[in-house]
Amino acid sequence: RGQTSERGLCVRPALGKTREMAIVARHAISEDLPNIKELCEVESHILEKHWGPYNIPRLLERNAFSCCAVDDRGAVVGFATLHHFPTVGDFNPSTWLEDASATWKLADMEDLSVSNTMVLTFFFAEHVHEEEVLNEIIRMAFSICSDMKRILLFLPNTNPLFAPLLGNFDPVPLNDGIDAMNVTIGAFCAARGDFMTEMTVRPAMVEDHDDLVPVFKAQKEDAESYGEFFLANMIQSEDEQNKALVAEANGRAMGLLVLTSDVQLSELQKKFELEAYDFMVQNYSEEATSVHDEHVKRVARMRAEHAERIETARKEARAIVQEEFEQYLAERQEEEEE
Repeated sequence: RGQTSERGLCVRPALGKTREMAIVARHAISEDLPNIKELCEVESHILEKHWGPYNIPRLLERNAFSCCAVDDRGAVVGFATLHHFPTVGDFNPSTWLEDASATWKLADMEDLSVSNTMVLTFFFAEHVHEEEVLNEIIRMAFSICSDMKRILLFLPNTNPLFAPLLGNFDPVPLNDGIDAMNVTIGAFCAARGDFMTEMTVRPAMVEDHDDLVPVFKAQKEDAESYGEFFLANMIQSEDEQNKALVAEANGRAMGLLVLTSDVQLSELQKKFELEAYDFMVQNYSEEATSVHDEHVKRVARMRAEHAERIETARKEARAIVQEEFEQYLAERQEEEEE
């Protein structure tokens, strides 16, 4: 928006200044293709120098992880893909890590394996947002792939590392005895620890209130209506049925999770299909199995008792009939004798 000067004229902001935008990374989908193509067409010749001949639909389809960055207006301002092996050079997809380790000092990296390593295969962003886009995309990749410890990058030596990759990816040195003149590709690495702050989850304390209030207000437009000490009171009211946890990073509480066991399960069980979740009952499967086994045993016992009663009744009936028959024979014999 422009500002009104003393003369009443509308003065526009200087062209060199841009308003701050919130950049968000998300999975790229087929509907993003037109916008991604439009974004990359502006510098397609430069992108081919950096990444070689590329095809956006094929990148989106064939890479294991593809994401785009959008601004607060929904416009695509960045695009990147990651894969399980490099797409440049003559790497064998099944042995690429061993092959790369024979050239670069990858073996020095802690716990290196194909299961916790991915390769950046394409990246482009609007230059004004490229640093933020790269950071958001890499953080998203590390967040979704929780076991991933590093992202590798392989580029032809004819192209020096360019911004914003420069400064965010560290070069991987060659192994001793490898002649740099015979290596046409450079290897670079971005470690999880450089992008993801280590977070600790612990029980909440009332002292966390000051750190949590800005987080709460940023996510709740009507935060003021909850009262000034709403979070502190919630934390302070902990008991056996109500617990509060905070996530702490860099010595500050960054998030709050409040849990309660004071729930009317019967109402939830009536209104929702909870069978897949054992009706929200702890050890329900074990209990259900036990109840079933007891039911089977009870039914078997009842059937056995019923069969026993029938057999007893039959024996008693036979005995009575036998006794009456014998009595009849005796009486008949007496009559004949008379």
